[in-house]
This record gives sequence, structure tokens and C-alpha cells, in this order.
Amino acid sequence: MIKTKKNNMEKRAAEILKELAGIRSYSKAEHEMIVWLKSYLKAFGLNVDEVKGNIIANHEKDFWIATHADMIKPEDEKKASVVFSENKATGYGICDPKAGIA
Repeated sequence: MIKTKKNNMEKRAAEILKELAGIRSYSKAEHEMIVWLKSYLKAFGLNVDEVKGNIIANHEKDFWIATHADMIKPEDEKKASVVFSENKATGYGICDPKAGIA
């Protein structure tokens, strides 16, 4: 039972990461990412605030989520691809900030 629950969580995290990877959230242009994050977190009943492009969720409780939503724009957007394989995601924006959010 625990292994199944873990597999489901990993699958959902991968789905979220794929969705986030499709959002180009360059510095000073991260509005779409912020809208997505706020909606997703509010669906769980969390209190969500945005402060200068950063998301703070559940700030009135003992459990917090805090993240930034932007990524640096590459010099050549054509080279900013993201690749998903069975157990790995690589590419622009995956580690900062997308994987940490997923």
C-alpha cells in the first residue's frame, strides 16, 4: 500500500513538472506561472499571497510553502528545450524553479 501511494505521488509530481515546464516564466514576466501556482495551492485550501513575484502559502500556519516563480531568459530560446524520459527531466528551468515546486 505504501509503495503504491509513493508511486502515485511521484507520478503526480512528474505531471505537475511537465505542466510547469510548459510555462515560460522569465524574470519580470512570470504572471502566468503565478496565476497557476496560486490556483493550484488555493485548491488545497491554503492561504496564498504573492509578494514581488514570490508565492507564500499558508503563512498563518505551522506549514509554509515559499518559492519564487521566475527563471532567467536564455540567450537563445530555441536551445531552451525540456526533455522528459521515463525517470528524468532535463532542460531549461527544470531545476530552478520548476522541480522544486513540483
